[in-house]
Amino acid sequence: GRMFMTWTENHATVQRAFFSTTTDGDTWTPPVQIPVGDTGWWYTTSPILYADGWYLAYAYGRPDTGGSGKEEIRLVRSADLVSWSAPITVASHPDRGFTESHIFRTGPGNLTAMLRVDNAPGDFWTYAATSTNGGVTWSEPVRSFPGDGRPRVDQIDGGYFVHFRDNETLTRAPSRGKAAKVLAISSDGLPLALTNLPLAQPTITFAARGTSMYSESYTDTDGTMFVA
Repeated sequence: GRMFMTWTENHATVQRAFFSTTTDGDTWTPPVQIPVGDTGWWYTTSPILYADGWYLAYAYGRPDTGGSGKEEIRLVRSADLVSWSAPITVASHPDRGFTESHIFRTGPGNLTAMLRVDNAPGDFWTYAATSTNGGVTWSEPVRSFPGDGRPRVDQIDGGYFVHFRDNETLTRAPSRGKAAKVLAISSDGLPLALTNLPLAQPTITFAARGTSMYSESYTDTDGTMFVA
């Protein structure tokens, strides 16, 4: 199979997102810029998704390098990793920035994007947007569940497992950096049914405050899930 690596390169005030691929882990293709924008800065912490015959690469940033605009998330699609679509806006809003995200497939042509909010004081929610046409167009982002860290999603038997860093909401105190990892379970991957519980319900904490930052997960062939 094909393996992807994504990263961001910093050049003074300009950042650009790149990817490279390999089939054996030893030899990698030359870096290719993810073409979400030619101006401003663009940053990625996300994997490339292959869904329904399309490669989807996405990044967040601003088209203005030094301006005061809000961050947005853009996506490009390719059938061959050579020719790419024009940039598609996944999430953008004049009053809040959208940064680190995770897009995953929930069915043929159907995608959900879990979105971290930044540059929006007092907004401590993870948002979500959906697409029903393979990422060509997206719904308006809506609040999904409390928590303002980078979301990660892993498919499990019968549903989806979402974990993220929670900076604020467990205590509602301005204590950025004192984080806990929390999770929610979804039966369908849709944002408004993410926990199958009222949004005020607490999520499950599985790491102590002050010790956790970003997290990743892996599900083994026997169904065992590892979270680090």
